[in-house]
Amino acid sequence: MSTNLYKVVEGIILRVEKKTTLSSTGFNAWDELVYNIDSNGGVPHKFTLPVEDAVREELLNMTDEDKRSIWKETEIGQETGNAKGYLIYSIEMDLQEELFEQVIENAFEGLEDQQH
Repeated sequence: MSTNLYKVVEGIILRVEKKTTLSSTGFNAWDELVYNIDSNGGVPHKFTLPVEDAVREELLNMTDEDKRSIWKETEIGQETGNAKGYLIYSIEMDLQEELFEQVIENAFEGLEDQQH
């Protein structure tokens, strides 16, 4: 396996950074996301759409073996244990949720860094 959960999250963030937005701020989609997160970690849905797209794109470029391996690094994968017994579709759904959450968490940390 050539990747891990951390690398996949970083890859998704890079994809989001490359996306442009429709706003006139001049921000890329990542900066727009970070800028619009509130102090509780909430963000309007329209700013998370590029993240959702990037997660799907990243998963499309991964092998089923890599998906299973990365899934084992997630909380649900660790609790479940045996990835072989799970349909790849179920693993992909779990990964979509986990990767989205990880990216949003990174964006929130980016906001906190900007405030210090």
